[in-house]
Amino acid sequence: MARFDADAAYRFKRGPRGEILFFPRGSWGPGYIVPDEARAQFIAHRQDVLYRWAHLCTMLLVGLSPFGGLWKLVLFGAALAVTGKVVQWRLRPAMLGLPASDTRLHLREELAKAKTELLGEARGTSWWIRVALVVVFVALVVSVASR
Repeated sequence: MARFDADAAYRFKRGPRGEILFFPRGSWGPGYIVPDEARAQFIAHRQDVLYRWAHLCTMLLVGLSPFGGLWKLVLFGAALAVTGKVVQWRLRPAMLGLPASDTRLHLREELAKAKTELLGEARGTSWWIRVALVVVFVALVVSVASR
């Protein structure tokens, strides 16, 4: 699933001295220096697995909830916030011993990388797939809000 790979990929960056930097909280928190490529791959894989489980649990919770309308959107937001914290908490053991970096990930840089990776421009995703995803998302929001 390219979406999860992209989500993990834009949290990595090369530092000014060529070292690999990992930003588990994006532009909201400090970066960490990853000693080698193998450890970076391990962290990216761990984060990928955690995000898959978090999104699956969120979708099941929201999909099976008896609430409708605006309350379902509120539940969705709360579930995303909780699963995001759980991912950060479960990712912590993979980051043990990593030294903090002085380099920060700026919000503009993070948004540019996220746009490139998550919208599929770097992977050659067809424009019609992106349009279809937007249409499905809008239809979902409208159907939930109209209940």
